[in-house]
Amino acid sequence: GLGYAIHLFGGDVNSTLKAVRGGTQQISKAIAEAIDPERLMLECKVESVTASGGGVRVRYQRGESEPDEVEASVCISAMTADAVLEAMPDLPEAKREALQNVLPYAPVVTVAWLTDEPGPMPWDQLLAVPAIGLSFELLSNNAFFVRRDSTTRRKGGSLVTLATGPRAEALVALTDEAIVARVRADLLKMFPLERDVLERATTRVERWRGLPRFGKGWLGRQKVLREPLGRTHFCGDYTAQPGTPGAVGSGYHAARAVRALLG
Repeated sequence: GLGYAIHLFGGDVNSTLKAVRGGTQQISKAIAEAIDPERLMLECKVESVTASGGGVRVRYQRGESEPDEVEASVCISAMTADAVLEAMPDLPEAKREALQNVLPYAPVVTVAWLTDEPGPMPWDQLLAVPAIGLSFELLSNNAFFVRRDSTTRRKGGSLVTLATGPRAEALVALTDEAIVARVRADLLKMFPLERDVLERATTRVERWRGLPRFGKGWLGRQKVLREPLGRTHFCGDYTAQPGTPGAVGSGYHAARAVRALLG
């Protein structure tokens, strides 16, 4: 929530935060394109991960096809905590308990606002604004990086509001129209002169359960969450910190550990 926003966006962000043209999914697409297609399997559900001799056996299903298996000397699990529990029934009790403690994942509700204003707006120089007492906790201006170094301002913009935890719980069951109306009313408390722009904006609502619960005692369980199980190593935001930074950082460390293991 607010504390996490301050952690990410506090201070001078010009040298620390970067934007990816086309969205951060372009990173995953670039990685996928660089990997041998025969070694990359997408849209598969992992059914089980088990020890096999001196390695790991992964049983998976792609679409409606029959389940298949692949064996490897080492495995990195980037599954969510609930998927780990489902796919690895023989986990040690301490690890199982630690995983259960980050569940259920907290709800997230975002609203994207594609605006069509012809000129400068009051949020142009704002990257992210923590909100208190509103239906969302963070307003992000995705056009910030485009405007930051530009001498001319192009028409339109892109805003995103983020609600998690109790704020998301209050929104998640509403219709898209009701969510947009409630969030717009709160945006107008921040920018009361921009009613026309916000009412004309094209909006898109997304709901999902995306944040593990970092409750009391999580730091004491972190070591257990990160510990490998045999030749299977674990990464994911639930092992580090919420969101993309934790997911990416834990993946990097897991990859280093596996590289060292393989020699």
